[in-house]
Amino acid sequence: MKRECNSFGLLQKNYGQENAKKIYQRILELQAAPSLIDLPLQSRPHPLSNNLDGLFAVDVKHPYRILLKPDGDFDENNYESITDIKIFGIKDYHKGGKS
Repeated sequence: MKRECNSFGLLQKNYGQENAKKIYQRILELQAAPSLIDLPLQSRPHPLSNNLDGLFAVDVKHPYRILLKPDGDFDENNYESITDIKIFGIKDYHKGGKS
């Protein structure tokens, strides 16, 4: 995942030109944001449930989402407390998709 997220070429190959641009943009926003609350509104960070419980997602270009796993101590109801994350995957979790 780290290799893919650090290579625009791999993102483009795996998700197409438009999706790669948006995924790369979101990755840059995640790197710059001090916490999840500081992300742009259009990224729409939100917690997941069921088989993805404990993960969060941010929107990219439909249908893809970047799945995030908070690292360290945090309060799921306080996005400002989520300051460290790891990218868990990029997928359309409504259909199973890539991860």
